Amino acid sequence: MKQPQDRKIWRAPLLLLLALAMVAAACGGAEDTTTEDDGEEVVEETEETEETEEAEEDDEEEAAGGRVEGGTVIFGAEQEPAIVNPSIQEGILFATSVVVAPQLYPLWRITPELDFEPLLLDGEPVVEEGPFRVTYTLKEEAVWSDGTPITARDVEFTWERRVDPEVEVANRTGYDLVTETEIVDDKTITFTFEEVYAPWRLMFSTIDAVILPAHILEGEDLNEVWRDEIPIASGPFQFEDWNRGVDMTLVKNENYWGTEPSLDRIVFRFLEDSSTQVQQLRGGEIDVLAPQPQIDLVEQIEAIDDVVLNAVAGASWEHLNLQADTPELAPLFVRQAIAKGIDRASLVDALIAPIQPDAEPLDSIFYLTNQPEFQPNWSDALAYDPAAAEQLLIDNGCELGDDDVYVCDGVRLSIPYATTTGNERRELTFEVLQAQLADIGIELTADFSEASVLFGTRLFERDFSISAWGWTGTPDPFNTISQWGCTDEDAGTGAQNFTGTCSEEATELMRQANQEIDPDRRVELFQEADSLLAELVPAIPLYQTPTITAYNTRVVGVETNPSSVGPTWNTQDWYLTE
Repeated sequence: MKQPQDRKIWRAPLLLLLALAMVAAACGGAEDTTTEDDGEEVVEETEETEETEEAEEDDEEEAAGGRVEGGTVIFGAEQEPAIVNPSIQEGILFATSVVVAPQLYPLWRITPELDFEPLLLDGEPVVEEGPFRVTYTLKEEAVWSDGTPITARDVEFTWERRVDPEVEVANRTGYDLVTETEIVDDKTITFTFEEVYAPWRLMFSTIDAVILPAHILEGEDLNEVWRDEIPIASGPFQFEDWNRGVDMTLVKNENYWGTEPSLDRIVFRFLEDSSTQVQQLRGGEIDVLAPQPQIDLVEQIEAIDDVVLNAVAGASWEHLNLQADTPELAPLFVRQAIAKGIDRASLVDALIAPIQPDAEPLDSIFYLTNQPEFQPNWSDALAYDPAAAEQLLIDNGCELGDDDVYVCDGVRLSIPYATTTGNERRELTFEVLQAQLADIGIELTADFSEASVLFGTRLFERDFSISAWGWTGTPDPFNTISQWGCTDEDAGTGAQNFTGTCSEEATELMRQANQEIDPDRRVELFQEADSLLAELVPAIPLYQTPTITAYNTRVVGVETNPSSVGPTWNTQDWYLTE
């Protein structure tokens, strides 16, 4: 089941992160797409866009000096991984992803827009129905750092380890539906599934599902190997050494089959203290930093000369869960009143805009604002209108008590608000919402718990009225049926629906979407379900938590990626200037 957040790659896709993915990396010209009458897609290179990109790159180089081949980039890492094997549960920390992404590749790369980009794949796989099959073809030029070709057997071996009950993987969702594998040739493999698995792209797309070298790991215990080093690479850099508690060094993979990386090495320096991070960034002791989004930290970084701070809407999004099984929130009109009594825009302005100036409230529980599929399906339901909110209560027979709190059918609208202790942003969110809802006659009372208690027991026991925390989105919203569907353990729906709200119609739409392989039709079904749920207000999406990256201007090519892949997703594009 899904679990809530710190900076971890939680069992994606079954566990989507709670505490948390985009145009392809700058490695070629932009394209315009047109469709002719016969339906065939025609791709035309846009020379103007290419020239603009080249001009921007030239401007960056001119600002910092000319391009330098080679050199070392020092990355200030907030956390040190426990192990470097990303394939087992112990290695699914975000910290592991940061150091593994330049070394080992999955089949796909998740881009900053939460989209899939073929990485080891030679174009899009072939999908068939009756039975459901996916055929993957690998790039002919793809080789391991020892010169051995990356083959279909490596993909099959990775799948075998994924479904092996003896291997302590984070999840087997999707992989466990495969009934047969067929190696067509050295670079081509077909997977046959027992049923249609619409989110099949999520397989082999995350760092915990990197392709493994069969010729190295055959016969090895995957639970025990690669804990302290990864002796081979498929990406642009490979492991050199690890001084625990101090740093880890990667060097250029001389046999990298893609565009040759410019850098000679990347050193990850482990710096947990934010003051030390800023001090070393200011002093030029580190070149790149991807810290937690904190207003005071951002202000300090922005004051440093020759440092760029980039903040984008992150994949982790904060929301309120409204427990419909409680006396206060069972009436739909009360949930609707709360939705209209909260000024999410002012909340974003106060807490998020100082870090990410273009931040905006989130108006969907299925897609994020930086995904191309996003539509503001919840904008009407969540439109701030305190007068209308209070009128809803009055029209439904609620009476204002002497303490300025409404009583509805004998139930006083004093509602406990559960969130995690020690999280300053969440505590400030509570204070803002408490004041806003007091203006419409609804009282919020603090009901905070330690994260281990809230996420370990209270959510699953529905021991709350309102709870505030974060989900992290993925490129495909297949798991929304578990989060927002009607609870049916036999059908595998609603396992993480903590709200008690049930829409049979929305659940059926999500079920259909998860059996639909036409991507456009899938999006339509999810959008319909999203709109239906907005009418029932099982939750109130607030905002996406920013993802930030800071780097010295002498480093070119750094691009913030809010997905679980992290900031080192495109190190093959990084280079230094004088």
